[in-house]
This record gives sequence, C-alpha cells and structure tokens, in this order.
Amino acid sequence: MDSTSTNPPAVGSNEQFFRYFQDQLAAIQTQIDSLSDPTLAINDRNKEVDASLASIAKLSHEVKDASSYIPAYDQRTYSSSVKNLSEKLQNARSSFAPKQKFSFKSRKPAVASSTTNADASSHQRPQLPNSEVNPISAPKEGSKAEEVSQKTLIAINDEIRENKNVTIHRPTFKEAESISIFSQSDAHIILPNEACHATTSGTLYDITQCIIDMSVPTTTQQPFSNLKLRNVKNSVIICGRVQGDVHMTNIANSIIVTTCQQLRMHDSTNVDVYAECSSRGVIEVCKGIRFGELPGVYKHKLAPDKKDGPDDWDIKVDDFDWPVAGLSPNWGILTDEERVGDENWEALLLENNSDVSVGELLRKFGRMNSMKYHE
Repeated sequence: MDSTSTNPPAVGSNEQFFRYFQDQLAAIQTQIDSLSDPTLAINDRNKEVDASLASIAKLSHEVKDASSYIPAYDQRTYSSSVKNLSEKLQNARSSFAPKQKFSFKSRKPAVASSTTNADASSHQRPQLPNSEVNPISAPKEGSKAEEVSQKTLIAINDEIRENKNVTIHRPTFKEAESISIFSQSDAHIILPNEACHATTSGTLYDITQCIIDMSVPTTTQQPFSNLKLRNVKNSVIICGRVQGDVHMTNIANSIIVTTCQQLRMHDSTNVDVYAECSSRGVIEVCKGIRFGELPGVYKHKLAPDKKDGPDDWDIKVDDFDWPVAGLSPNWGILTDEERVGDENWEALLLENNSDVSVGELLRKFGRMNSMKYHE
C-alpha cells in the first residue's frame, strides 16, 4: 500500500506525531475504502488487503514506540483508532468474501442471545474522533485470524529490533498470513524455509542498513504473489522469486535481487537491480538506476528455467520522465566492472553462520552511508 512515505516524527514531538498519525490514518482508510471498487480484480484486491494489514501493523508499532513522549490518554486514543481501523478492514474483507451456500439450520436461542449481547456491547463503544470507523455488531468470520496475524507481525519485528545479541535473525512468521518486515536498521535477516506458508505477499517498509534475504522459501516452495518495498536505504535486499509485480518506492543506495513479472520503481536514487523480468520495467522520478543480470550464485535458484547462453540476458525499461526518443539518462546497464563480484556474493552465503557484522558485509557491497551516489 502506498499510503505515504512520511517517516514518524522524532522522539519528543507530540504535536508532530499527532499530525503524522492523522495522515497515516487517513491514507489507510482511503486504501480500505478503495476495496469496494467493483472493477477491482480479485488478485488486486487481495494484494491491497495484505498491504493494508501491513500498514496497520506498522502504525500500531509506531504508536507503541511513541509511548515515551505522548500522554497515556492520547496513546489509548491512538490505539483505539488503530483497532477500529483493523475492524473496518475486516468488515470490508468480509463484504467481498464468497457467500456461503444457503442451507436450513436450526438456531439455538443461546446464539441469538449471544448476538444480542454482542450488539449491546458494541454500541457502548465510544466513537473515536478523526475516524470514520463504525463499531461492528458482531465478530466477522476470519477476523480472529487477521488479528492474530497482525499481532504476530508486530511481535516478530519487535523481537528483531530488541534482540541485538543475535547476529542473524531467522523469523518463521508462524501464524502470519503474509511476510512484513518494517522499521528495521542494522539487521541481518534471512527467511528460513519454514516461512514458506506466508509468501502469499510481502512488504518491506522503513529499512536502513540491513541485509534481508527472502529467497529461500520462494525457491524451495511457492514464490511471492507480489512484493512491495518502500523507504529502503543503504541495504541489500534479496527478494527471491516473485510471481507478479515488484513495486519499489523511495529506495536509495541499495541493491535489489529478484525475478518477477514486472518491476516498477518510483522516487528512487542510486539503486542497482539484479533482475530477471518477463515484461518491461517502469521507472518514474528516478536517477542513477542500474540493471544487471542475476548474480551467478542466485541465477539457478531464482531462474531455474533460464537457459545459459552468450549475451542472452536483456531488460527493457520505460522511463515515464523520458518520453522522447533515445536512451534515458536516468538508468543504464551495469558493466562487468560495476557489478558486485561473485566472490562477495559467495562470501555472503558462507558468512550466513558467522559473526560478521552487517556493517562489515555492507561495506563489501559499497552500501554504507559513506557511499557516494553514482552518476
């Protein structure tokens, strides 16, 4: 979901957090409202649902982080707004879920009584300010699973941030419906094969100086249906196989490795993309983007059906900021000298079980803060 690329305010700025929260809340509500569009394809609607879930989880975590400088009453209000937002998404999701076949069933009085009590309880909930979410009269089917999934995503990301003694994190995303990694810095994350159940979709938000390898479950099991990356800086992201599109927004000084149907990039600078795409890529408001063939150590894992041959790799890219004839100055092809050497990729794999720091690994790929943007 491309709600907004604004980062949360600095600690101590209560008023700034209020404005930031309202912007995020409005953006997510707009995204949820768009789910009712009757022209939206089922696959696209499912993608937006997954993106909304990830954004709600991220906003919930940011409210928790802001507890050090916002009053307790305000924090409760923020938390309630996020909860109501989650309920609105559940309602929207239930509205377009397949209808169950009609059948005659006996109804027990206790069921009606329970529903009545639930209605009465829900009407006692206060209507929160600045929120268009209405209370629900009864739990919707699937809401429990979504709530568990959202809490799981928050807990996983909290554990990665808080556990600094672990050199490499291997979250399995147990009980999660999708992969979502957000608000991480100086972390080395590798998805194990056990995370394959959650590769229906993936989202990465607010990533700084990280190495994230999501390729294992997508090569041994099913690929991601789609993948979204936003606000990624000074990082190496090995996306793995993506059956659909990869959407990237606000990526800077990073390396991306992926195979996908289509690659779309917006507002990005100084990004090297090692990719195998089956359709034309699209860039917009981008500079210093370079494309190259998959690294040798990942070629057969991510593109097993690709046959090797002399000069058989190619990629076509449309630059929306360069509509005239001729090559766009905003992107190019990596030369052999500019590519990361195979020895560095191989070292990354060998050092997966060592105590080498993220910073030391990133220096081998030229992705630290001191790295100058290439022209």
